Amino acid sequence: MDGSADRLCSAAERGDLRALHTLLAEGVDVNARRIGGDTALLSAVAAGRTACVAFLLASGADLHHAHGSEMTALRCAASLDHLGCLELLLQGGAQVNMRSMRGISALYEAASSGSTACVAALLAAGADPLLADASGWNAVHAAAWNNHVDALRLLLAPAPELALRLTDDGRTPLACALHRKREDAARYLLAECQLPPVGSVLQLLAAAGAWAQPLFAVLAACQQLTAEQWALVPIPCAGVGSALLEVLQRSTAEAALLAQHLPPAEREHLQTTLLCFERMRHRHRLPALPSPLEWRLLLAAVT
Repeated sequence: MDGSADRLCSAAERGDLRALHTLLAEGVDVNARRIGGDTALLSAVAAGRTACVAFLLASGADLHHAHGSEMTALRCAASLDHLGCLELLLQGGAQVNMRSMRGISALYEAASSGSTACVAALLAAGADPLLADASGWNAVHAAAWNNHVDALRLLLAPAPELALRLTDDGRTPLACALHRKREDAARYLLAECQLPPVGSVLQLLAAAGAWAQPLFAVLAACQQLTAEQWALVPIPCAGVGSALLEVLQRSTAEAALLAQHLPPAEREHLQTTLLCFERMRHRHRLPALPSPLEWRLLLAAVT
């Protein structure tokens, strides 16, 4: 090897347009590969050198060449959040849904790394969020696994059903988030997305361990639970009291079920407040208040 590929890639990495122009004028192949398979275009994209990317594309660089790890220029730009490079590649004709042998797409890479701007650009260019890798994981699973809530919002907007899509080993995006203790992603998926049957969600939360106990409140705030379902919630359950107002607005009976799951200190606070209220009511000969209003007064006292 005469080293011309190394010189070309090094110039691209540095952003040295003059050197690139000179090397190409001397007859160096724009798609020459250094050891490992990198080309100047891949090197320029990895370094975020947009001017060099534009020059190399205009000089005939291969958009879809991949080095030894199957990383194409588009996937590389998506994984590193190099939006300018990604847009140039898309404008140059990069195949937005091209995948590696393992089924990894540029959209999957962007979702994995939390490159929200790249996710948006790829979706606008026609990237398919339904595409899955060899294990059934799609971009939504990847975003949940890595706790990238903004990417989840973008991906689920055109395809909300993906919140229920299973990997080959039976994991929903919520299960992925819980497995990795990704609280932000789990909260978003519980509060704003389609959910599996409530019983299975409760089992997932219980299996996740103590760190996930505040997530029961997220579920309870937006989903009515039966007495049988409340029985699946740990006693005590840290943080569950934050859902009391939403639950009370649905049903005082369900609010009473929630109260049974409060940590001891919070239950004692509620009981003390109720006792003080009852004493004040009797002392001033006030009429009994409707139960919902009574609960609201209690809630105001403990929040």
